[in-house]
Amino acid sequence: MFDQPTADTPDATATDHAVAEKMNACWAKFAKTGDPNGESLSAWPAYALAKDQLLDFAADGKARAVADARKERLDLVQGRALGVSP
Repeated sequence: MFDQPTADTPDATATDHAVAEKMNACWAKFAKTGDPNGESLSAWPAYALAKDQLLDFAADGKARAVADARKERLDLVQGRALGVSP
């Protein structure tokens, strides 16, 4: 699924491939077991509405749970889709 950085970007670097491989491993483990965490994988905490974090796969190959930088914008779009005024 994510292990294909060259499909649209033929100039993908070794770093791009490494990040794609990590993402693919997490998603495959999640699809197979319902838990994306594993021995060689970065810790992926369970989603909590109060924290509203996402997993950021960085270029250094590590993934970190971080605050969603687009939260305000996405909340606005979601609110409008649900008919809620900002």
